Amino acid sequence: MPNIFACLVPFKRRRRTERTDSSFTETAFWACDDCSFINVDQVLACGMCLQVRVSAKDMDYQWEWSPHPEQWIPYDIPTAAHLEQRYQAKAPTAKLNIGPYFSLCPKQYSFLFDHANRKFYQVNNQTGTLRPARRRDKNDGIQVVTRTVLTEGDRCVICQERFDEQDLADIPVGKDVVKLTVCFGHYFHRDCISCYVRLRGACPVCFRKVNF
Repeated sequence: MPNIFACLVPFKRRRRTERTDSSFTETAFWACDDCSFINVDQVLACGMCLQVRVSAKDMDYQWEWSPHPEQWIPYDIPTAAHLEQRYQAKAPTAKLNIGPYFSLCPKQYSFLFDHANRKFYQVNNQTGTLRPARRRDKNDGIQVVTRTVLTEGDRCVICQERFDEQDLADIPVGKDVVKLTVCFGHYFHRDCISCYVRLRGACPVCFRKVNF
């Protein structure tokens, strides 16, 4: 991976604002909520502590790579958009040569798609090293729950709204009841848990890791 600090901005140019939608085009920089480091607008993970920016939860998909089994780092927005385009086209490979990182060494990295087995890899063209990668979207690790398994008074763990107070004939999009596939007995609205999982990668109750 190229030097992560190469695209960081000087102190005098910092602006501590951020969009709340998924386009990330209004401002040039964003400040990390954990360490206050200022990052260029196109990156989704802080260049200092690697914490994922909160607004990433509103994106329809993310592409990530893994430097080791316990960590996943999201690609920057231009790279993720390029990978998504190649993924949807069922392409076998993609060049990694755009965005604030890969544009610094446009011939060093590429990407492999194993569509049949849903396995993806970032390739170092100089050393031949493969790093695992993955695609995440709003429905990963989520399973729909039938109303028959719910009891009176059950609530969404995150927003605390009671499920039995919803009009079953007119359930808004994203308000259907779901659970995570890794645990049992913890119920959520789809939109509530999908946002949380994309930020934390685990159940907010039992903390089991979600497999993507």
